[in-house]
Amino acid sequence: MVLIKFLIKFTLFFFLNFSFALSANKTIITAETITQTIDTGSNFTVTSAGSISSTTSVAIRNGGDFNIGDILIEGTVTSTTGHLISLNDTTNSGKTAGDITINGTVQSSSSGRGIYLNDYKPNNITIGTSGVLSGGTTLTIHVVDSGQIRGNITNNGTITSGTGYTASIGSNFANTFSNNGNLLGKTEYAVNGGTAASIFNNSGNFVGRFVWGGSFNNTGSLTVKHSSNLSTPSTSGTPAASNANNGFVSSGTINIAVTGKTTAGTDYSSITTTTSNISGIINVDVSSSSGLTVGDVLKLVDGTSTATLGNVTITDNSSDVDFAIRVASNGQDIELVVINQTSLTKPDAIGLIQAWTNTVNKTSEYAIDHVEDRLNWLKRSQNIKSKKTSNQGIDLKFSNKKIDKIVNGTSKEEKTDKITFTEATGYIKDHTVVDFKLKNVAENIVINEFIQAKEKVTGNKGLEFDSDSKLGEWSWYTSGSVVIGQQETTSTSSKLKNENKNLNFGLDRQFNSIGIIGFALMFADDNTDVGGLGSNVSSNSYSLSFYNSYPLENTLSLRTIIGGSTFAFDTKRIDGSQTLNGQRSAKQAYLSMELREDSYKLNIPIDLELYIKGDFTNSELNAFSESGGTRALFFDNQRVKSSHLRLGTDIKNKIENKNENIITYAGLEYSANLTSSTKANMKYVSEDTFYTQTLVPAYDHEMTVKLGVDFYSNNLKFNLSLKHKEQFNSGSHQIFSAGLESKF
Repeated sequence: MVLIKFLIKFTLFFFLNFSFALSANKTIITAETITQTIDTGSNFTVTSAGSISSTTSVAIRNGGDFNIGDILIEGTVTSTTGHLISLNDTTNSGKTAGDITINGTVQSSSSGRGIYLNDYKPNNITIGTSGVLSGGTTLTIHVVDSGQIRGNITNNGTITSGTGYTASIGSNFANTFSNNGNLLGKTEYAVNGGTAASIFNNSGNFVGRFVWGGSFNNTGSLTVKHSSNLSTPSTSGTPAASNANNGFVSSGTINIAVTGKTTAGTDYSSITTTTSNISGIINVDVSSSSGLTVGDVLKLVDGTSTATLGNVTITDNSSDVDFAIRVASNGQDIELVVINQTSLTKPDAIGLIQAWTNTVNKTSEYAIDHVEDRLNWLKRSQNIKSKKTSNQGIDLKFSNKKIDKIVNGTSKEEKTDKITFTEATGYIKDHTVVDFKLKNVAENIVINEFIQAKEKVTGNKGLEFDSDSKLGEWSWYTSGSVVIGQQETTSTSSKLKNENKNLNFGLDRQFNSIGIIGFALMFADDNTDVGGLGSNVSSNSYSLSFYNSYPLENTLSLRTIIGGSTFAFDTKRIDGSQTLNGQRSAKQAYLSMELREDSYKLNIPIDLELYIKGDFTNSELNAFSESGGTRALFFDNQRVKSSHLRLGTDIKNKIENKNENIITYAGLEYSANLTSSTKANMKYVSEDTFYTQTLVPAYDHEMTVKLGVDFYSNNLKFNLSLKHKEQFNSGSHQIFSAGLESKF
């Protein structure tokens, strides 16, 4: 009897537990048309092959007032009459659920919610990259009573609503809502809720109003409008009022609408917050009936604490007005100010003017620097065992053997061939051989005559473009450099990033009475990126310099450099949706005078040189017009004058041995920028009114540090140097230079 009772109890226990195990998890793998319930503690899955299509009630709900597991939707869930996922605790005791993950489509065509949480507390809610969650005509995510999302909300797909609110997540949400996909609130707010500790991060597309209890961070596209859409967020929709109770930061794009100027949030988009920090892009969609006039102020951010502005680019669709942005006088609000639509309000237009000005000024500086480097090289190479004064790395070889013989051969090497009697008797049998031989003889005679004529002109046996090679008494040399630099954003101009590549060819000669006389030709390619929208200035220039290093008393010398340059500029400016192009030419003259103490001996094996120098440049930029759109500008003739006073010192150290010599050198220079301001006049091509922009010098003081090394061996000379130019409170440039000399 005891055994029978035991077997009966065991059978009942096994049956009950086995039945529970079978019902613990539920998986939908086919099409279902009735409400699906979730049992206590169980997980619920709709596979990619499964679907739930409810036409009479809720699609998915909890089966009772108990805790449940995870919900995973890979397939499709739809409802025409009720909620899609409804978790309702009738005991108001705050039952829990696991993670809710949607990688498929959960969509309602009625007033039913997408996810409805009444006193339920799920963990994380995640919408995958292919997931879609839509609540139809009302809320998509709705948390009520003591319901709470205990974890984080992550949207990598799309969350939207038909005509109503999108996500009302409750005032007790204290974690992070990350929108990396599309979050769309068409007629009401896209998101509402959160405690002061909650964080909203938008790196995707956010469209609609937000009412957020914590901090709001935007690095993507944020559209503060009603009735907009994801495809045209910057040009569709009406103004909306938003709120971030614990700070607002945006470094991405903000799209706002303006239909009037009276009420924030109604006539124009606005954001209420505590602290704020805005940089990036602001697109303003202005209604033609907005009634804006110059001087109107729109409070974009209504703050209660510190407001900060970074580099902001404002674009708009208005043909009548433009906007400037500023921090209000109270230091807490950020305002858009309506101003005349003039070229002066466009940071990239001012950036172009600054780029042209910088290019002409820097080109003369680089041309002068090349000559200075040449004279310094000649000074450093004195007393080196090799007396060679040519300094370049150009080996002229020609693929045509005849031309190569003329340029690099000597007359002694080119002897005419003779035909012997034995060869002649053999040639009678084959006249084609005779023809070929006679042709070679004739060619060699002509080539030899060319070589002899060349030697009479050059005075040497070959144009060896190195070492002792000279054209008469003149020495050839080459040099080149790459310059990389940037100039920071100002209150009116966009940030500039610059790269310059230049190549210099020179010829000079030492005279006993007047010192070194020479000239140099520099070819330069300059490229400057203006701002971050694609505006650009590129140029090709040619500079010709004449120079003299005149010896004064003892080791004192006077260096004089005078020259001129021509420029051809190509410009591109992005203004809203328009790309505007143009070409501009310019010319300049420059002068540099330097007094140098050539050798100041120290009690250590280092030579010290001191100098004071002044340089002056006068540039003329010709007028030109942009083309490509209605916002094209005409820039009038512009004169740019610059001058600098420089004080510096150079030191060098020589290391010599039997087969090679090394010279290391360094320099330090202070420059006072004495340049006056320059004025640029411009107007719209379609208008007659000119506007004047005054550019003050980008910097007042500059420090230059130079490091370099010369290497000399029997047949090789190598030079490498680096200069760093630091402009106080403006920007910096790095100049990389290299030279190679070898006997060929």
